[in-house]
Amino acid sequence: VALGTGITMVTLGPLGGALGDRLSKRKLLLVSQSVIGIIFAAVGLLIVTGHITITLLVISTLFLGSAFAIMGPTRQAWIGELLTGPQLSNGIALQQIAMNSTRVFGPFLVGALVAISFIGGGGTYLFMSGAFVVVVGMLWLMPASAPAKPSGRSVIGDLLAGVRYIWQTPELRLLAFLFVGTVITAFSYQTLLPGFLKYELGRSSKELGLLHGAAAIGGLVVTLFLAGNTAIAEAMVAAVRAVVHHPNRLKVILETGNYPDRGHVVAAARLAIDHGADFVKTSTGKTKVSATTDAAEAMLNVIRESGKPVGLKPSGGIRTVDDAAAYLGLADRIMGPEWASPATFRFGASGLLDALEAVLQGDTEHPPRQTGEAAY
Repeated sequence: VALGTGITMVTLGPLGGALGDRLSKRKLLLVSQSVIGIIFAAVGLLIVTGHITITLLVISTLFLGSAFAIMGPTRQAWIGELLTGPQLSNGIALQQIAMNSTRVFGPFLVGALVAISFIGGGGTYLFMSGAFVVVVGMLWLMPASAPAKPSGRSVIGDLLAGVRYIWQTPELRLLAFLFVGTVITAFSYQTLLPGFLKYELGRSSKELGLLHGAAAIGGLVVTLFLAGNTAIAEAMVAAVRAVVHHPNRLKVILETGNYPDRGHVVAAARLAIDHGADFVKTSTGKTKVSATTDAAEAMLNVIRESGKPVGLKPSGGIRTVDDAAAYLGLADRIMGPEWASPATFRFGASGLLDALEAVLQGDTEHPPRQTGEAAY
């Protein structure tokens, strides 16, 4: 089912960009959003009437992927058309805030709707279809987009010109490769989550919304913080804290590799801790720069200054025993040798497991490094 959306988005995404350059962006968005709403309504009715099948669901995702392939690049291009100068960066940040907000609240709302017996999956799809009616209505009130300037090339010619431009521009070429690599290696976890939740954790699939919502909180907080809107970021962390009760723990991912300097890391960690975080995590491991000892040191200093029982989770790029020892050595030096424990210190690094097992099995070629007063 997920493959259906992926195939059409990969193959038709560039075409969506070319169409956005040639046709009215407002009309393209009206059409694509209407198609998505209609598909949701159709799937909802099929579920309610008991006629839904895997085949029909796959077909629906093919059409959904086609609509998203047109909607995504067209929406981005329209922002650049509506806003200029300093307003453009603010507009892009605002869009990211909106997108990450839906990733936080959307799964929680859907999970709640699915859990209501008389609504269920079918009613939830119909609810989403109704939401798109509102979206299309708001788009209708937007100003008409500027007429496209003819390029003198065919659609295929535009696509090839775009590919050549990216390839000939080193910065864009690197960015394109990083984006594709991130999508391929990191985004597939969303497809695996339902099976992992049910078969590995033994939990109901209805809790999937909680997992997706938790994954989006970090991205939203980072976007708000970098956009300078700390008030909303504070409110977001506090609101989640209000509904996460013991023994559950609230972990806030700072994505420290995206911050311009150490001062921003300190400020973000302080914001998260002051508003109820039980753990602060350096990163998701999906960015170009993940965990660094400099960021971990800054976060540990904030934890110590707060005087609160907050834990640290370095994540991303930690692959060897020496890497792990460096972070544990920081914890010993800043927090004291007895502080690091499963309740206060964790690694987010699946690749580290192999290195630890090698040491435990007597691999003397890669011995642990002495760090401070402790050896790990």
